[in-house]
Amino acid sequence: MSKLKSVLGAAAMALVMAAGVATAEGGLPSLAGPKAPAGAVNVQMLVKTDTGYMLGSPEGWTVITPDGLDYVFLAQDGSSFCLSNSAVVPDLAGISNGDLQTALSAPLGEQFWDSNFFDGMANKKYLHIGADTQHPGGWPVQTVEAQADVDIDGRTIPATIAGIMSFKSSTVYQVMCIAPTAGYEAAKPAFSAVLQSFKITKP
Repeated sequence: MSKLKSVLGAAAMALVMAAGVATAEGGLPSLAGPKAPAGAVNVQMLVKTDTGYMLGSPEGWTVITPDGLDYVFLAQDGSSFCLSNSAVVPDLAGISNGDLQTALSAPLGEQFWDSNFFDGMANKKYLHIGADTQHPGGWPVQTVEAQADVDIDGRTIPATIAGIMSFKSSTVYQVMCIAPTAGYEAAKPAFSAVLQSFKITKP
């Protein structure tokens, strides 16, 4: 299992490196499918066919497709946002979906998240690290909630971040939602709707 965790960590790092430092610029993607209720927040489902997943953007939020990322969902006031990315990783080709499912069913730990999102963030504090084996998408995901200083609108401010990562069929998926800590509770229902809407469509 430790070897598999190392492979998953390396695969996730490849996704992060491929994304680079993305800017929130680009055209709006077409929205596909019906509106899907997710708790108290309605989301409009987007389908990413090449890497095989669906994700919901909260009603009224702006959807952007920047270079280096799949989607950015931006709240109306511009202070909160979610980003998603996915990539096929050749190093995962030899790992069966059954083994991936087993590995994802237990938390992969702080080092996993340090390597794959939070590395170098000042004042980082993990509030939750877990594994959701009952995710509505029907496939287990790694879950995280943390606080750290991030750059929002050119200012470094305390932020709270909630996210998920998963692996299936040689592909890695990441969805992260970020808000100023002072506004996190207000943004939480929308973040939950986004994270709960995630669904891998690859067999």
